Amino acid sequence: MQQEPRPSRRYPPMARHPSRQQSGEAASGHLGRLFGLLRPYGGRLALVLGMLTVLALVNMAVPASIGLLLNEVFPDRTWWLLGLILPAILIGYLLRNLLFYASKYTSVAIGEQVSFQLRRRLFQRLQRRNVAFYRDRNPGELSSRIMDDTFAVQTFIQEEILSLIQATCMFVLLVLVLYVVNWRLALVTTVVLPVHLFVFRYYKRAIKQTSAVAQEKLASVHGSLVEKFLGMEVVKGFTAEHREQASFVEAIDESRKSQLASKKLHVLQKVVADLLIGISTVALLGFGAYQVMHEPTNRSPMQPGTFIAFWGFVLMLYPTVTVLMGGMAKVVKISACLDRIDEVMNEEVEDAGATDAFRGPVRGHLSFYWVGVGRHGGRPVLRDVTIEIPAGTFCVITGPSGSGKSTLVNLVPRFTAPDHGRILLDTMDLSTCDPKRLRESIGIAQQESFLFNATVLENLRYGNPDATRDEIESVADLTGAAELIAKLPDDYDTLLGERGWHLSRGEKQKLALTRALVKQPRILILDEATSSIDVAGEQKIIRAVHETMMGRTTLMITHRPELYAYADMLVVLDEGRVVYQGDTVELPPDVASRLDDTAHGMALAGAVVDQAG
Repeated sequence: MQQEPRPSRRYPPMARHPSRQQSGEAASGHLGRLFGLLRPYGGRLALVLGMLTVLALVNMAVPASIGLLLNEVFPDRTWWLLGLILPAILIGYLLRNLLFYASKYTSVAIGEQVSFQLRRRLFQRLQRRNVAFYRDRNPGELSSRIMDDTFAVQTFIQEEILSLIQATCMFVLLVLVLYVVNWRLALVTTVVLPVHLFVFRYYKRAIKQTSAVAQEKLASVHGSLVEKFLGMEVVKGFTAEHREQASFVEAIDESRKSQLASKKLHVLQKVVADLLIGISTVALLGFGAYQVMHEPTNRSPMQPGTFIAFWGFVLMLYPTVTVLMGGMAKVVKISACLDRIDEVMNEEVEDAGATDAFRGPVRGHLSFYWVGVGRHGGRPVLRDVTIEIPAGTFCVITGPSGSGKSTLVNLVPRFTAPDHGRILLDTMDLSTCDPKRLRESIGIAQQESFLFNATVLENLRYGNPDATRDEIESVADLTGAAELIAKLPDDYDTLLGERGWHLSRGEKQKLALTRALVKQPRILILDEATSSIDVAGEQKIIRAVHETMMGRTTLMITHRPELYAYADMLVVLDEGRVVYQGDTVELPPDVASRLDDTAHGMALAGAVVDQAG
């Protein structure tokens, strides 16, 4: 066998996951990120802005009308003017509600669309992560990123963006009107605004930190729930319900405390803002009363009606400032969710490699040259593995538990990446192959068979959506799954339930193996895929696989010596090294002894499992 030269560097450390981004963006930066999400909907947002500007003007007409009543209608009993003002106020209320409905509906629609696009992009991004990524992540935590964080952004857009835009329009118009009506009173009114800004900046960082912790705690609760539900048989089997109850109570209590800490800061900020408004109100009333009652007439004293109108504008301004400050605090809070979303979007994805790597059909010739895979913080899993597996070979891989068998076969579909060495498929370096196109040629059945919450037919067709019912039934006959399916209530249309929970491990393995063969792969990987099937059934299935995969490559991990007879090639691993590769006609004594010990140990383990079951 022709071999490549041995690499000089051995066992490099495992690559670490990229560190999480630390965000120190200012409030303007947070707004920029939000409006970046909203940019595709600029036209509709402009329409909302126009409607809210008109709405602000309509709202301001009410105190102006009251001032007009006090100054013009009441003193001179001007009935015709009263007849104009009252219908105008009624029309204003009607117009206000129409504008509110239209702007609210538009913002809700935008929020739904942004949430849809975010979730689509997040799921698409997560699907491009390698399998190792999911081994290190809690599925509930990832689900929280897709659903909870995006829902928070959606709610902010639907509820807070509208309020922020409306408050901004109202703030600008009110300040302009106040200075036009009486600049001195306006100065007293607005002098406190910089203090509001200082208060916001003071609380901003703490609000973001507590919000981030609250989201992490919530995600942790989600992850714990998913894990416990999936492992409920184990929980009940070990009568650990009380421990899990205590653990769950502790988790939700931590989440409650973190949520409370976050909301406490929001309330404190509002309390401080309201106290500032109270101080401004006292100053305004005092100075306004002085202007109305004591200023000489030649200085154009303020009429009572004008002051009441001014006061009405101020009563609109201060709540508007409160809304703005609260909204900006929520912008900071939502930025914590955006940070968590960005972490997913910025994670490295599987390298697509050269898109033209495959030319013509895959033959299935596999070459491993000095391949090494390390384990973070421990011994290497594979050590300088060099194997040549010709196309069409039925290769059996065996060895003690933990010897690196699963890691070896996981290198082929690029579920695991080697730390050093090269792996070739038909002379093509796997590191340059598009993972998706590579896996289109590979079928996989594993010891832990995962079945979707779908019908039997949908599960079997998963790897080959175009497979006909006749093709699927033909494969099911070969694997023995047809007999199992015939016993189900609706045969192929039976809904399996979450993870196929009502099937035995052996039954699930039969269905998973059938699914892999329905795909008609050029390379079939069986990772102890028949370990829970009885010996007679296993022999029948492997015989059928051997015949079906004739001319195509099969990699089968097993500990059962009776299956070695089907092998064109046997590979024996021990402590990450290849200790034997060749035929099964005459094994070296030391290799035969190793295999006997391994088979005996696995038989004992299997007997214990059978008795427990």
